[in-house]
Amino acid sequence: MNRAAHAAMALVAASMCVAAPARAHLMPKQQATLNVRDSAAFGAFSIPVSALRNWDDNHDGRMSTAEFVAHRTTIVAQLDAGIRISSARDAGTRALLLPSVEFDEADSLAVHGGTHLLVLVRQSFAAVPATLQLGLTLFGVAADEQQFIIKATKPGGAPEVAIIARSGVSHEFFAPPPRVVVAMASLAEHRVVGGVVLLTVLGACAKMMSWGRSS
Repeated sequence: MNRAAHAAMALVAASMCVAAPARAHLMPKQQATLNVRDSAAFGAFSIPVSALRNWDDNHDGRMSTAEFVAHRTTIVAQLDAGIRISSARDAGTRALLLPSVEFDEADSLAVHGGTHLLVLVRQSFAAVPATLQLGLTLFGVAADEQQFIIKATKPGGAPEVAIIARSGVSHEFFAPPPRVVVAMASLAEHRVVGGVVLLTVLGACAKMMSWGRSS
């Protein structure tokens, strides 16, 4: 990795380690980005806290700073197992996994804790990965926590968008031809038919376009 990439990642990591929590979502809920830079993939994921176990001491469904600190080890272990990034021939090495609780200033209940974590990930490879395989198993309990919208980019290539729903689903980015993919763990369960898939894809595209304009 070049010096600029090292410096950028260090700056992001340092900003997430400050004592004061973030008061606005740096990543929209249930969305993620993957960026290939040199021989590494950098990810930022918005993960619902309800996808994790054994941290909610007061059983209110919101993760406070105290709960995050007290259960950091088990939280990190679950995140590490639930976010899988690899390339076709190289599983890669998890060089960084840095979570933090996001406190939404627009949420009147945020004083009691956050509903999502921002998780920064770096996966290192022996060489520049031609494709990226992403697997996610960190789905929450609420109806709007059942899928993720992921935007992936790499130098010289068009951005790709995928919708991943339900546990155990993976998607390969940058496999020809570039495409927007809706990945479902069970078509029967979701009753996905052509019209629904099309509307879902169009909705995802609209979200990602607005996201891009606002970033």
